Amino acid sequence: MSFDRLCLVLGTVGPLEKRVLRLLQKKFNLCVISCQNELKLEGQILIKSVLDIKKELNKLSKEGYEEVLFIGKFDRPSLLEIFRPRISTIRSIFYYITRSNRGDNNLFEAIECLLIKEGWKLRSVATLLPNLLGKRKLLTKRKSPSWINTNSLKDIEEWGRLDKGQSAILYKDGKIDYETRSGTDVLINDSKDGKDFVLVKINKRGQTDKFDLPALGLATLSNVKSRGGSGIIYIGDVLLEDSIGMAKYSDIHKLSLEGRDPSPRGIILASEASGDIVGGLFLNSLSKSTVGSSIDWSGIGGINMEKHNFKSLVSIDRLGIMGIAEVVKHLVLIRRTIDIAVDHIVKVSPSFVVSIDGPSLWRRVIRIAKAKGWNGRWIQIVSPQVWARRDVDGELSKYTQIDRLFSYFKFEADIFNDKGIEASSFGHYATEKVEDKKSEVLKRYPILKDKEILLLLPGSRKFEVKNMLLPMLESSKRWLDLSDHDNYIVVIPTLSSVMGETKKIYNKFIGKNKTLRGRLKIYSTDDKSTRYSLFRLSKLCVCSSGSVSSELALYGVPSVVVYKLNKLTYFIAKRKLSVKYISLVNILQNYKDKNSEPIFRELLQGEMTTENIYRNLIEIELNYKQEVLKLSCIEELLKESHKDGFKDLSRMFLNYIKNIR
Repeated sequence: MSFDRLCLVLGTVGPLEKRVLRLLQKKFNLCVISCQNELKLEGQILIKSVLDIKKELNKLSKEGYEEVLFIGKFDRPSLLEIFRPRISTIRSIFYYITRSNRGDNNLFEAIECLLIKEGWKLRSVATLLPNLLGKRKLLTKRKSPSWINTNSLKDIEEWGRLDKGQSAILYKDGKIDYETRSGTDVLINDSKDGKDFVLVKINKRGQTDKFDLPALGLATLSNVKSRGGSGIIYIGDVLLEDSIGMAKYSDIHKLSLEGRDPSPRGIILASEASGDIVGGLFLNSLSKSTVGSSIDWSGIGGINMEKHNFKSLVSIDRLGIMGIAEVVKHLVLIRRTIDIAVDHIVKVSPSFVVSIDGPSLWRRVIRIAKAKGWNGRWIQIVSPQVWARRDVDGELSKYTQIDRLFSYFKFEADIFNDKGIEASSFGHYATEKVEDKKSEVLKRYPILKDKEILLLLPGSRKFEVKNMLLPMLESSKRWLDLSDHDNYIVVIPTLSSVMGETKKIYNKFIGKNKTLRGRLKIYSTDDKSTRYSLFRLSKLCVCSSGSVSSELALYGVPSVVVYKLNKLTYFIAKRKLSVKYISLVNILQNYKDKNSEPIFRELLQGEMTTENIYRNLIEIELNYKQEVLKLSCIEELLKESHKDGFKDLSRMFLNYIKNIR
């Protein structure tokens, strides 16, 4: 009978390690490397330091060994070993000391990087011997104490993510003692006399399962009993020396032994204002369910997402980049964002990553993260607009790595479902009910009372403000100069991300004209309730193409939609895109009825002039009732059959992730 070859690298040797050794000897042709000689195995290779492992593996690779398994606890290298190395350990030391935090994870990451570069396949006890993993359920007759606080367990998990240790003691009074380098047994022995406690064992999230999986045995249970503890809770993947024997021992001595799932941890990525709005609504909806509120989120987002216990890794103010030429100008920023996102995914190793909008950026992040070993699920919210391309199949092929897609519209979901990518629709975010703050807005800005308002919305990206604000200002000045427009005021609702650029252009245009400054106002509208209340108060608008046009349509504001790209970007886009219009409401209307008239007037590239904007505003005013009537079908187009929007989205999302381990 032939056996596969496996190199087993042993750290400390206890009952669990001995059991693993016995089981592996039945399945593999083993070669054992160890820092200790307790087992006195024939052919065993002894090493002095964990940094010597690579030297011995190099020899074994020449004998045909390709796979290696690490088990047991390994001591970190001493300062003497680092500063007075043997030649064979120099590369290992370099990889180790260049890590920002030289904890256990970083030591193992350094070794893993080196071995993978050398062509070794690292195996895990969890995959080779899955029956040794503790089941995530109560294993004993006695339940875990009712006084255990879920938030305290979350605190212990968060501490574990810092790569400080794998054990903590949670006392009945809520206080927590954490493991030091001395280990779990010392932690238990140092527990407070007469205080009821449970030992909490954690799998440090983000650590590779190829090394140092936490382990529990009868000795630990006995130690907990001797110190007056109530039992043990283990969270995540933990190896049990003998689960049946440990359960029997616990029942005899009235201890509890329970395995629990780790708090779900997800990464969410949004790169621009509209994605941040969707992200904020999504997190808000999740927070209303027990499971949804328990998810620990991190990633990239904006102010709307940060209202929900979320802190972004980077500012998204400069990430709203669109077009070939614009991407080239910001290559350094894009590269840095990709690196930050990838490093975070690999470090946290979440079960899933949720990306919102910006699919061309996030697919690169996912591809690189998977190449670096992350094997979670990619969930995309807001469909890539493949339907707008001439080569739909070619565009679809770029997104085959999406595991689950949630799109605004059913026709988008149908396209992806036909290609075998599971997709569902939930309706456009603009249809979500938002608190009406009209009275509050009028109180804050009394100048708007009894006025007719012309809105200017040049965009949420800096390059959009640069390209489109000045022609908007020039046309609005002509509008205000009309003799019958004395009751008009022009308002520019502005996001903080582009406030600086907006004020710069505005101030240069206004100059010292106090009269014009009094009738042309900039208001900060990061709060969407304030923004939408201004929409409700407005009579008409000039806006850049984007999500805002859908919002304006829903609030019944007749608009002129404008856009201007870099010439090279426009030249390329014109040849790749098949759509007739640039605003979503016009595209949807045309998709529904090819012979229909556009809902919004559009001015693109060279057509976007001061004269053309002004002329279209005049035409809207002359035919105002008909223009408003055209907007009556918008809610049906944007919402389709979805009455609950983000409530539907969060429900579908939670149903999907409940089966992801």
